[in-house]
Parts: sequence; C-alpha cells; structure tokens
Amino acid sequence: MFKRCPSAEIDDEPCSSGVHDHLFLDADNAGAYGCEDHILKLLLRFPRGRVVGSPHDPGSGIRILKAASTARRNR
Repeated sequence: MFKRCPSAEIDDEPCSSGVHDHLFLDADNAGAYGCEDHILKLLLRFPRGRVVGSPHDPGSGIRILKAASTARRNR
C-alpha cells in the first residue's frame, strides 16, 4: 500500500523520491517529515527553514539544500 508523504499538500503528486524521513524545520523549529520532493517545496516556501537529511541516506540534506538554492536562482 502506498503511504502518502506527511508534508504533501492535498493536490500534490505522489512522491517519487522514496522514504519520508527527511526533516524540515522552520524558523520557529516547527518540524515536518517528508520525502525529498516535498521538503524541497517547503524550503522554497519558507526561506528561513532548514533541513535535516535522512539518517539512511548520507548527504541527502546537502542535496536538498543545493536543489533549493538552484530553484531559487532559476525563478
């Protein structure tokens, strides 16, 4: 059975990047777990947010931050 990403919005497409164990933290340290795609969307929406990568995927936090930086420059 497909498990929906906890940080996905109602109209978001299903996840394409596997596990939902990346952590997004906003400026007030409120957090949400999710997949890489949805954590990236949260980082773009909340520019003062930060990400904690998956413990099962070393380097995932840096990969997500780089993708967010690239997406911001291409806006």
